[in-house]
Amino acid sequence: MSAKPLLTGIIATLAVVSVGCAGSGSGERNVESATSTAASGMDSATTQAPLSDEQQIRALYAEMAAVFDSWDGQRVADLTCAKLREKALHVFDDAVPPLTAFGSPEELKATGVDQITTNLLPKLSPASEAEIRAVASALVANDNDAYTAAMLQVMKKGSSVRVDKVENIAINGDTATADSTTTRTVFTEPPQTETTHDQLVREDGRWKDCTPPDNE
Repeated sequence: MSAKPLLTGIIATLAVVSVGCAGSGSGERNVESATSTAASGMDSATTQAPLSDEQQIRALYAEMAAVFDSWDGQRVADLTCAKLREKALHVFDDAVPPLTAFGSPEELKATGVDQITTNLLPKLSPASEAEIRAVASALVANDNDAYTAAMLQVMKKGSSVRVDKVENIAINGDTATADSTTTRTVFTEPPQTETTHDQLVREDGRWKDCTPPDNE
């Protein structure tokens, strides 16, 4: 479950909804249940047997999904194997599309904050009108820093990744493979579901995601 392909899908969908705003949209188990079980086991680790490898792996997937609520590269890196950790640390660095994706400075200024807000509201739901207006104001002012901060907040609100199931877990010493099915939701676009074959390794006693990005 590499973070990079998931994030790439979110960014690609955002690019589609942003352009043109200037102018007049058996081994299978529910992961949430597994997370609850794993968390319960962790809280009472001093009185109960340690979690099995399979339980730890399922808990890892739940943690990876939760990372997308915070958009925190350090949290991604903490859950990633050593050889991929540096790339994972910076996976969110270029997440926000460039200001120019919404139109030229002249077009944005001519359109105005009110109209841009109106144009973006149906595309960037469930972000609030105030959050979208902050984006529109930064676009009209051509203020890249303000735009980046406001747009990142909107993206956090409008995108999510859910792990639907983890199955076919095969453990071989300190390495493992598993098939995960995830559903990615971006604003009002239809949810996208995909299944990937993932690689995991145990480092310093903890299971880590070691699935290379699609382009490696």
